[in-house]
Amino acid sequence: HQGNQWITTLDKGIFMVPNPKVRIYGQPNQSFSGKLSCINSNSKDLFVGLPEGRLLKIDKQLNSTVSFGPKNGKGPTATGSITFKLNGEPQSNLDTSFWWLKDLDFFHTRILEVKDQNFLIGSTNGFALLTRNKGILFSSRRLAFSKRVTEICNLSPDLFLIGTFSGLYYFNSKGPYEIKEEEHFKNIRITGAKVRNTGIFGVATRGKGIVLHFKNKFYDITEDQGIISNLAEDLYFENDSVVWEASFKGISKIYFRFAGGLLYTRIKNYTREDGLCSNQVNGIMGFDSLIWLTTNEGLCYFNPDDLVEETALLPLYFGNVSVNGSKRPVDSLILNHDENNISIEFNALYYKAIQGIRYKVRLKGKDPWKYIDLNYIQYFSLPPGEYQLEVAADDKDGKYKSEVHTLKFIIKPRFVDTALFKALLGISILLIAALIVSSIFSYQKLKSTNIIKLLQA
Repeated sequence: HQGNQWITTLDKGIFMVPNPKVRIYGQPNQSFSGKLSCINSNSKDLFVGLPEGRLLKIDKQLNSTVSFGPKNGKGPTATGSITFKLNGEPQSNLDTSFWWLKDLDFFHTRILEVKDQNFLIGSTNGFALLTRNKGILFSSRRLAFSKRVTEICNLSPDLFLIGTFSGLYYFNSKGPYEIKEEEHFKNIRITGAKVRNTGIFGVATRGKGIVLHFKNKFYDITEDQGIISNLAEDLYFENDSVVWEASFKGISKIYFRFAGGLLYTRIKNYTREDGLCSNQVNGIMGFDSLIWLTTNEGLCYFNPDDLVEETALLPLYFGNVSVNGSKRPVDSLILNHDENNISIEFNALYYKAIQGIRYKVRLKGKDPWKYIDLNYIQYFSLPPGEYQLEVAADDKDGKYKSEVHTLKFIIKPRFVDTALFKALLGISILLIAALIVSSIFSYQKLKSTNIIKLLQA
């Protein structure tokens, strides 16, 4: 009913498969259950960095081979990044061709071939442009740049994005060599960057979530817009209108479009509850119509078309109602004018909504919808009138929603403010006015009669 499968076994107990459409990758006699981080693909194969310097290659038939990195201690022992040479061959930070950089106190973390046999090398203390035969064309240290490099990707043949622990930089490799800081990411850790050939590029950050750039403008996509975390670990463009975020809380699928200088998004979040082998997702990559995730508990993959976006209906109930500090029954809310401090509780409890329930409330016709995390709302010194409190609930992932529920209540005005009192007051004024007019008329009549009698006498 909820998209899960339950399995009973003869000797291992009972198991629940949260979503059989999300598969954990493995091969006979092979286990990839540990912490996995870097992942990348070319047109033929998918490559995943494994512990102890191993590199996993998976083809389109999902067959795999594992290669082992060098273990002589001269260079790094963990696969931290995977890029591709201009000829399509994979290249990791374990490439022994650049171990000589260690003698220059330059521990490389990223390698990108920018031209034939010319490489842009990122390290723990800056970056360098060099040739395969140990020729250094440029070192960022010449410009007092020694930040730890976390990402390198090219915007154009000569212009590169350099991601660091404390910001994003542009590097022009054509010369004169120039490093320019992007102010939008000042003091923000960059964890990934991807470039589309349509003029869009995206940046994964720890703090700003996912940031898209289009037509000289940056657009932040954060938890306020609905992504699962502002602490992004990686991103992947499925196409020009969908980008995925990987984070330590799960993944987010972000539908986006630009119009009139604004960014419009629709976001769906997925977690272990949806079948991921872990919420701690370190890398994300598309390969042969599948989305692949490296996590702290192994490697999993799925077809994005199989993740049906269903929404379950949340039950919502009104709870206690307090008027001036005293509880009142929900079905008897006709209040006096001085009973105008009201607290109303509501509850939508559902164990599967692991991201937590939030509520949106409004007094219909009097204020707009607003989201709150508490399960009650308070109003103070409400003026007399008829009210309709509307409440709805959902989880922050948008998987579970309730219908809009309404609670009606009335605050009666003071008697002096009622229409009856005003009508009686109006009638009284008219009667008094009539009485005064009648008295004046009688007085004038009597006075006229006396004058006539005096003249006749």
